[in-house]
Amino acid sequence: MTEAIAFCWVFLASALSLGADRRRGVPRPALFDSPRRALGARLLAALLVLAAALLWNASEPGPAVFIAIPVAVMAGSTGVALLAPVWPRLVWCLAIAALPLSLLLAFGARFV
Repeated sequence: MTEAIAFCWVFLASALSLGADRRRGVPRPALFDSPRRALGARLLAALLVLAAALLWNASEPGPAVFIAIPVAVMAGSTGVALLAPVWPRLVWCLAIAALPLSLLLAFGARFV
């Protein structure tokens, strides 16, 4: 379950970093129009990836985290990059649902 939680955080981090991108043609919410908010989104994305790496290291200690986290970042970023031009609202709905889903997975794992 911790791997799924870490992937949810990485997906959210990928969506935040895409939303903070200032290029034209990148679908992003109006929330990131301010440069300070875009910088905050980038910092939050970096913290989420770091937290995912620490969580993954807690579940599987050792060098596996150095392989698992880059693969998770690539998978999450690919999902965001492929879905964003086609269905931008779906990307942001999935990104918003990532935190409640991770909480559900965290507390649901105790009852299984």
